[in-house]
Amino acid sequence: SMKDMEHVRMETNYVTGITKTLGGSGDPSPVTAYGVFVGMKAAVKQKLGKDSLESLKVSVQGLGHVGTYLSEFLYKEGAELFVTDIHEEAIENVVKKYGAKKVGLDEIYDLTKDTMLANQCNDENASAIADIVMRAERDGSHSHGLFRIPGYVKALRSGKVDGKANPIVSKKTSAVIHVDGQGCFAPIAQATGLPVLTEAAKATGVAAMSLTGVHHFAALWPETEYLADRGLVGIACTAYMPTVAPAGSSEKFFGTNPISFAWPRPGKNPVCYDMATSAMALGDVQIAARDGKTVPIGTGLDKDGKQTTDPAKIADGVLLPFGGYKGSAIALMVELLAAGLTSERFSYEAAEKDNGDGGPPRGGEMIIALSPSLIAGEGWEEHVEGFMDRLMLLEGVRVPGARRYHNRLDKGPRLVNEKLVKTIKGLNP
Repeated sequence: SMKDMEHVRMETNYVTGITKTLGGSGDPSPVTAYGVFVGMKAAVKQKLGKDSLESLKVSVQGLGHVGTYLSEFLYKEGAELFVTDIHEEAIENVVKKYGAKKVGLDEIYDLTKDTMLANQCNDENASAIADIVMRAERDGSHSHGLFRIPGYVKALRSGKVDGKANPIVSKKTSAVIHVDGQGCFAPIAQATGLPVLTEAAKATGVAAMSLTGVHHFAALWPETEYLADRGLVGIACTAYMPTVAPAGSSEKFFGTNPISFAWPRPGKNPVCYDMATSAMALGDVQIAARDGKTVPIGTGLDKDGKQTTDPAKIADGVLLPFGGYKGSAIALMVELLAAGLTSERFSYEAAEKDNGDGGPPRGGEMIIALSPSLIAGEGWEEHVEGFMDRLMLLEGVRVPGARRYHNRLDKGPRLVNEKLVKTIKGLNP
């Protein structure tokens, strides 16, 4: 602020940003914010090869003078803006200015649960979905949060998904667990099976759990993070319906086929990533299309097989795998693990047998848990932490999952697309 700069002027004459009555240039906040904005654009250009911040998710933490001006620059640039501040009035100001809606985490949970209960779910299933959706919004995983609710409702109303299903857990061996979802959404099946998988992995060192008869529509990190929080390594993957062309092709065959990995770090947040094997998650493409944004070249092809930055054309065309042949090979692996190893539907089979209601298809999920204590033995924590310490000495490195854990520290309300909230409330008669 100008007041801050006036204090600096007491120590040196080489200062600007003081009041014009004292011979200064006035409030330094706009130019400071602009300098940050230009720096961000330069970083994006260097890292992503983009000339614009349009369609990128940007979080501004602190809405003082500089933060407020920076928010304005980012909004005009077309960035997807997320803001927080210790002062409620500062958040309110940005909410009103940029047409967003402020929704508390408890409200997100209640809105989701009430909507599920109003659409043929029992309390257990509704609670499981509400918990997953709230955690996604809390952690900034917007494409797997409230954005998914209309799809959940479509699947319930069409009768494809049983909102009152009671998953059945069975142990094929001491280390092989199966969960029959009985036609449920995946969260209730996961909540039922993960404690059993955890117990098995801690006893045997390695355990695997297949989920069948489930409809997966959420992120994968909740499953693997659950295992990491209990001292286990977690790996999870699931297939979807054809949306991605294998490398060398322009025809849909693979799903977005996400995979998640989590490594436990006792006393610290685990290493945890959750990524689609497509260049961009389908949900993020759909959100970009909804908001009139562009996406990076290489995300996908239009229906004529041409590269485009228009997410609506990609949604009508085909996504591409990340990393060309490398991402394509991982997508293939996910198909084999999530469908071949579970005896559930491959992506093409899911599409052939789906009713096209817009909700998630039936499919399988594979979750693997490993015990470092039993496999690596005593001292594994110190060994791994030494590696992590060396890794973090490298400039610019961020541990996978760090953004989610940072967002999680903020217990305040979240900014949610206002039209989406109205749509969800309209599904709750």
